[in-house]
Amino acid sequence: AINQQYRGSAVFGGMVATALLTVLYAPFFYAVFMGLSSKLGGKRTPEPKQARSGASPRGFSPTPDKGASPVLRKARAMRWQGKHP
Repeated sequence: AINQQYRGSAVFGGMVATALLTVLYAPFFYAVFMGLSSKLGGKRTPEPKQARSGASPRGFSPTPDKGASPVLRKARAMRWQGKHP
């Protein structure tokens, strides 16, 4: 019985440790790889031409959604300007 308690403590500790490390390291690696992508000149597909004047491509509007989070609004605004989010 004591052996199961030790095993359960180890598994629980490992799950907590991986969750914390993921929260800390995932944004770091995202920033590193996005920086490398921009420095290496990642391939971009050209935006489709607008069907009529004033029409936005793929349904994006130049004004970000008011109900979205600040990070999502910034990413959509950067995408609209032709930059990587």
